[in-house]
Amino acid sequence: MNSLHFPLFRLSNSIALLLVIGLLAIPIRVSGKCLYVSALRGDDAADGTSIDSPVKNLQRAVQMLAGGDTLKVLPGEYYVAPLTIRDLSSSVEEPIWILAEPRGRATLSAAWPEAATGRVRWRDEGEGVWSAPHGPATFAGWNGHFLFRYMSVVDLRAAEVQTRDWYGEVHGPISGFAWESGRIFVKLPGGGDPNGEKIIFAPPFWGEEGTTPVVEVFNSPGLIFDGLRLQASGI
Repeated sequence: MNSLHFPLFRLSNSIALLLVIGLLAIPIRVSGKCLYVSALRGDDAADGTSIDSPVKNLQRAVQMLAGGDTLKVLPGEYYVAPLTIRDLSSSVEEPIWILAEPRGRATLSAAWPEAATGRVRWRDEGEGVWSAPHGPATFAGWNGHFLFRYMSVVDLRAAEVQTRDWYGEVHGPISGFAWESGRIFVKLPGGGDPNGEKIIFAPPFWGEEGTTPVVEVFNSPGLIFDGLRLQASGI
């Protein structure tokens, strides 16, 4: 699931942010250094000044930037919670470019990393429901299927039961998830085993523990983001 759920960015009140979206060709003027970051083959002991020696941690790479610099984000998925950009010496005249290289191949995600990469150990709760310890989530997706959030595990188990509300008789989807007692309970379409499956859980609603944007910016005007995919930002 590659949905964009706002807020993608949290900005301080004094920020002037230049956000570049789309597939237009954009002329890049580099007046400072060019750094590289790679989630797949980076090394945080590297200096990041060459495509052959990228750093691995995106947060570390951002902290190395100054006005006029360019950060090229190489292909991969970067799990951020969130990516925090604070007190960089950027400006409208000397912006900092943070761009995917190539465009559209780097994803910044606020999703639950272990679930997104299929590394959660799910416990069988019976009747196609599985659980694992984690905080709440807003939305979830698996293999192209949207997973609706139910208000309780009881509701999740009764997902096939016809109910009535002010719209009349309705059927809930027969798959979804719920959060209860510090655990996420999930029911995949068909009631399959989620162990080893990649499931995207977006962070929770405002007011729930763990809510987060993908990127937050403080006192760093003149930022230009280009070609990045943003995933699982909550709502």
